[in-house]
This record gives sequence, structure tokens and C-alpha cells, in this order.
Amino acid sequence: MRILIVESLGFLRHQYQVWLEQCGHQTESVPRGRDALTLMRERHFSLVITNLEMSGMDGIELFIESQSISHRGSIGQPQRSRFILMTMSIPGRGSALQAQVKAHEALEVGFEAVLEKPLTKDVLVRAVGAIDRARNRQQGKNDGGPSLLVLLKEIRQISGDLANSGRNTELEEVHKMLKQMQATQPAV
Repeated sequence: MRILIVESLGFLRHQYQVWLEQCGHQTESVPRGRDALTLMRERHFSLVITNLEMSGMDGIELFIESQSISHRGSIGQPQRSRFILMTMSIPGRGSALQAQVKAHEALEVGFEAVLEKPLTKDVLVRAVGAIDRARNRQQGKNDGGPSLLVLLKEIRQISGDLANSGRNTELEEVHKMLKQMQATQPAV
């Protein structure tokens, strides 16, 4: 999968690229939302992983502006990038409630997931893997991968793993979204 990482801190961009390339993904990275839009106009990215807070435009603004960008897939259908938002609650720079409001807003506008930083390799790789499998099924590719029910269990496991750190809210939101998708698309 071709992934664009939008993160202002160079060492984090590099770390996320290393983790995802070790899993076989093609990655590019940029420090700002405007740079991401430029690359997205030139070529399609299956997934964009963006930070919430960046200079010039935040991750949600990037998502909204990117919705006018579309590339044609192999059978001529328009393709849009999927998005993961990375956020962090920083003491003194806003409350945890404000971070939750932003996470909810991101899911409402169409983000696939919201992950709280600092990210671990396992959390990032699992979230990207779940989105990749869902994308393949949506495109009609049967990779022999897990069913939606198995993905729900996997996300529940990730959420359980994070419960001790109090960081499972975002993954529970993804779990709810997948349950809604299963209810409306039982053949998936």
C-alpha cells in the first residue's frame, strides 16, 4: 500500500516510515499539510497518516481539502485516500476533553481511525493492516484475509491492550464504526 505520512517532527516521520516499510508498504513523508496536498495532486496514496496539529493547517483541514483530489483506479473508478489522524493530549495546551472532541470530529468527517501519540509500532502496524484489509475487500480483492468479524475481534484486542494505558477510546470508536458497517453490509 502507498502511504503518505504527514508529521512535523522529522525523527517521527522517519520512525513511522521504517516501521511501515518493514511491513512492505511504500511510504513518503512531508512535514506540512500543504506539502501533502501537493504530493496528493501528483499521485494517489491509499492511506494518509497525518498529525492533528501542524503549522499552516491541521490534519482535519488537510482531510477536508483533500476531498477534491481524486485519481482514477485500474478500472476507471475514482479513488480517494483513506486517513488516520494522530493526536496527542499535551498538558497545558488544551484539555483531554478538547482532544476527544477533535477525535470525534475527525471520525465524523471521515477519518478511518484516530490514534493517540506516542504511537508504538504494534498499534500503527495493526491499524494500517486493518485498513489495508478493508480496502482490499472493498475493491473486491479476496486476499484470503480475515473477515470483518475477525477484524472486529482484532480491534477489540488492540483496545484491550491499550486499556491499561487509558488510550483505547479511539479504537473503540473504530470498533463502533466497523460494527455499524457490518450491520449495514452483512455480506462483507
